[in-house]
Amino acid sequence: MKISKPSFVFGYWRPWKDNANLIDSYLDYTRDISLAKYGADTIGKYINESSKEQVLAIKNLEANIMGGLNIVNQTLTFINRNLDIQIEQQKLSNLLLQNIVELLRVPDSEKERQRSIELGVKFFVNASKDADLYADALEELLKAESLLKQDYFVLHRIGCIYLYVEKYIHPEKALDYFIRAAKYASVESDINAVRLINALTNNFKTTNSKLNSSEQLIGHLAADSYDKAALAAYILGRFDEAVNYQTKALKYNETLEFRFLLAKYQIRNNEIDVAIKNLDICIEKKPVFALAVFKEMEFISELTVLNLIDKKNQKINEKIKTLIEKFKISNSTEENNNVSVLIELLDKPYDLKVIEFEKYVNLDKNINTKSKELLIQIDQTIETIKLKSFATLNTVEIESIINELKNAKQLSFEKMQQIFNEKIKAISIDELKIGSVYAGGVIFYKDEINNEFLIIKEKPLKGKLPWGGYYNSETYINCSNSLEFGSGELNTKNILENASIKIERGFFSTKKILQQNAATACDKIGWFLPSYDELKMAREAIHITGIHKFNVKHLRNSSYKGGFEKFGGMIIDNFIWTSSDQNLGNNAFVFSFDSDFHNDRLYGAKYDRTRVKSESHYVLPIKRIKINK
Repeated sequence: MKISKPSFVFGYWRPWKDNANLIDSYLDYTRDISLAKYGADTIGKYINESSKEQVLAIKNLEANIMGGLNIVNQTLTFINRNLDIQIEQQKLSNLLLQNIVELLRVPDSEKERQRSIELGVKFFVNASKDADLYADALEELLKAESLLKQDYFVLHRIGCIYLYVEKYIHPEKALDYFIRAAKYASVESDINAVRLINALTNNFKTTNSKLNSSEQLIGHLAADSYDKAALAAYILGRFDEAVNYQTKALKYNETLEFRFLLAKYQIRNNEIDVAIKNLDICIEKKPVFALAVFKEMEFISELTVLNLIDKKNQKINEKIKTLIEKFKISNSTEENNNVSVLIELLDKPYDLKVIEFEKYVNLDKNINTKSKELLIQIDQTIETIKLKSFATLNTVEIESIINELKNAKQLSFEKMQQIFNEKIKAISIDELKIGSVYAGGVIFYKDEINNEFLIIKEKPLKGKLPWGGYYNSETYINCSNSLEFGSGELNTKNILENASIKIERGFFSTKKILQQNAATACDKIGWFLPSYDELKMAREAIHITGIHKFNVKHLRNSSYKGGFEKFGGMIIDNFIWTSSDQNLGNNAFVFSFDSDFHNDRLYGAKYDRTRVKSESHYVLPIKRIKINK
């Protein structure tokens, strides 16, 4: 059976009444062709009401793809004109919270009009509790109008009563009042009108004492009146006027809701092409308008509109299928799960498809971005590996790791990430770096350019030893060894050559005897006695940071800063010999990991950091190693 468009007269729809009696041709039309069956057969999968799932998805849409989109019931209240009178009452409730005299700019000379407006607003607001108060509100507002016929605020409220309050419904009068209200509001020049807008729109972020002129905001007052004028003209069946007034409303306040209503009036006025364009804009920007289409008789009875929704549905289906194929190619666990969800999405309503699809598009973009970042990271890691030193990995093993990372670049993001993490972990564990235990000690310094390391023993050598040789009991050999970082090897060599040989002269011969001291103990195991600054570097790099704590045990707990105490004429210490004796003569520098005296290495500072060379103290050797690539 060919379905024809229903006839349309004013009697079929009464927007001000919840249980409107649908009379005239509309009842006959719906009964004769069974509109419910028509809707199910023609637009079945689109006409779904807002389910809990849809509401949740649209809530998510606000954060994920559009921002500012409310749940369905909030978004579509504008098409339920039965709520308009309640919205007006809420606006005036906001107004009552402000200073009405200041907001409406009523001077003291017009106290009678001021009083009428105040009473009219109060009666209008409270009429939600007692409908009889609408009569009192209308009486007071008409009185205010008689005193000043250009007050758009008063004109607009009178128009609302004539449009929405059943007892006083008079669309012709309502239209006249809204047109006049819009005309005067559109030429408003008082910048303080912004205050009225804030009160009527519940915008309390802008305080009355800090307002700026805004022609656009003031225009919202006119837009509101033009919107309701369009509705009044529509009810009267004057569809060309409805289109005209709604166009003006959109001009002053370009919202998607106003554009949607304009499309509705244009359909009724047989302006199909331009209506489709406006409807297309609404649905593109807010997919939930696809659901609103099926709440309006004008739209579901127009084949062009249904074709628009169908095309959009096909378009989003194609996009979903393309994304499905893309996820299939990746062949990862996560993306296989995405494929299943997207396949199910093909059977869901249009608005849900758009919402969910955008979420997965964003997910795909994130994966692509992460893949690109990971590819760069892999390339950088490969170059870095070539320059690093490792404790156990040999050249062949390193090349194998590099090849595996290169091959991983051809895999899905998930697998590429897995391989990268595994290789990085293996390399990180084996990499020689500050704190690594290697070659009998702990690395505390790394020369990146020359690929050299300084390693310090984990604990001092067993026992204590003197620093070096001497001429006699009062005069000791001065090697003038430096305190500087990097001088420990040369210092040790000087001690070995000049302060470690004791000469015993006999009657017939001379004996050279190697003395046991700090330097010879280090040299014996292939290490050297560190300079003062080299021990300081070790303290800062691994001791203070907690990577490796040096615990030089005392015979007794020290209570004296500087690492020693006097007890019964004996010195019980935790000093460690350095190879530095610069300008000290009989003394050489000592170091302590457990005190702060070393912060000032100059001789004569607050805490003593030098000891006589014949004393015995701990020895903590260091060693230089070079890794050849």
